[in-house]
Amino acid sequence: MKKYDDVSIVMGARNEEKAIWNVITDIQKATNNQAEIVVVDGSTDRTPEIVEEFGAKIIRQKPQGYGVAVKEALLSASRDIIITVDCDDKVF
Repeated sequence: MKKYDDVSIVMGARNEEKAIWNVITDIQKATNNQAEIVVVDGSTDRTPEIVEEFGAKIIRQKPQGYGVAVKEALLSASRDIIITVDCDDKVF
């Protein structure tokens, strides 16, 4: 079994309550629940509460754009390997 205890997965979010549950669940499954998950959020819906229910790190900030949110997420990651993902649960 692979270890993911050196991985942080980060994302910016805004009003993604319909998708964030699937995204975090998929990350936890893929990393055997070992990766750190950091979400920077500027939502007015339940997104931050859902993130907290999973035990992921949530950083709340006023909406300032996607780039600002991702930059804060990158700076808040605490592990050696950092992966950015989108939180909309869409596959292209």
